[in-house]
Amino acid sequence: MDKLDRFKDDSGAVTVDWVVLTAALVIIGGIVVGIIRSGLEDAASAIDETLVTSASALRESSGGSTGAESPADTGADTGAGTDIGPATWDEYLAAAGSEAAAFSAIAENNPEGFYFSGMTDPNGTPIYTNADGGNNPVSYNINGETVLASEYSGGPITQHGPY
Repeated sequence: MDKLDRFKDDSGAVTVDWVVLTAALVIIGGIVVGIIRSGLEDAASAIDETLVTSASALRESSGGSTGAESPADTGADTGAGTDIGPATWDEYLAAAGSEAAAFSAIAENNPEGFYFSGMTDPNGTPIYTNADGGNNPVSYNINGETVLASEYSGGPITQHGPY
């Protein structure tokens, strides 16, 4: 019976249990990460597709280019003094479905040297500011017209965002 007594000794059993449990947790963690990653990639693709579709619908409704191209991609001149489209904040919002998506869609139409900081005029027309001015912009671009910020007389400015 001396040979069977060796199997009755349970010293070290706790260590073996911890190793087995830890290995099981690592395997389960890997499986969970794989499932979540796949779901996140699917969600990101769906969001991208929705944004491209919304941007295309917005361009079509405002008389702009069709497809997912930005005006710069189509070879359109988006420099200062160029009309970039008649769309207002409300039109962008209706086409994009959310304020953040509308903000992004408007920002895609930046005239060269300007960016959209969330400002619109009383008619809802996006106001682009030049990148040199920061919080105190030197000039605005509204419907392709450039005007010095100090000379802007178009009425109160509405701030949307930040997004």
